[in-house]
Amino acid sequence: MKIAVCIKMMTGAAVDAADAFQRVGRTLPSVLPAFDTHAVEEALRIRERLGGEVVLVSIGAREGLGGLRQALGMGADRAILLSDPALADADTAGISRVLAALLQQEAPDLTLFSPWSGDIDGALLVAMTAARLGLPALGQLRSLDIADGRASGVRQAEAGNHALSCALPCLVEVNDSINKPRSVSLKGRAQANAKPVKLITLADLFGDAAPVLSQTQITDIAPAPVTRDPRLVSDKEAATELIALLRDHRILA
Repeated sequence: MKIAVCIKMMTGAAVDAADAFQRVGRTLPSVLPAFDTHAVEEALRIRERLGGEVVLVSIGAREGLGGLRQALGMGADRAILLSDPALADADTAGISRVLAALLQQEAPDLTLFSPWSGDIDGALLVAMTAARLGLPALGQLRSLDIADGRASGVRQAEAGNHALSCALPCLVEVNDSINKPRSVSLKGRAQANAKPVKLITLADLFGDAAPVLSQTQITDIAPAPVTRDPRLVSDKEAATELIALLRDHRILA
């Protein structure tokens, strides 16, 4: 069974408001996002039960090898990093087009995602990629079982738990409550450097027919408007201020 795990690019630096969306100008080495460790861990557990291989898939700058090496140290078998200058201004729709082509080439039985990265959150990529591939997708699972050619799991919702199931191949987005990721041992770190990492470009994937990637232009970034007027009080004054506030709103007589 081939399991692909999609790994996001995230540097070790704190987020700068000027590049929170475009992720430009970051020079520190990349790290494996904490949320992605749950997807890697789940893939490793499935491989331990059913056999096969775990392939890491990532799109970004070559500095992203640091994060991939961490995931390889956990126990993944190999990694693929697509790096190309043409991806610098691609938005989520453009990335989904490239990721779909890459997954179509690898043809995994199961593809795992985590919706968060730790710097900027987003959960649209898995749905967009699944739509381009024409495959089913299960979102926000806190449990996952693979049996009889189907993926099944439970997603927690406000109204209770939802039991979801679909046939393989499929894409699955896992929640951070699904497992507790293993630590990377010294032996795993050493083995990670010897595991194959394939570097490819858009030309390797599409040949001369590379798509024109959609681009989203960010014209301005501003804080959310203030819609309330909060009142801050000290601990000693809290009770008196709260009673006065309730009386002002005629909740207390």
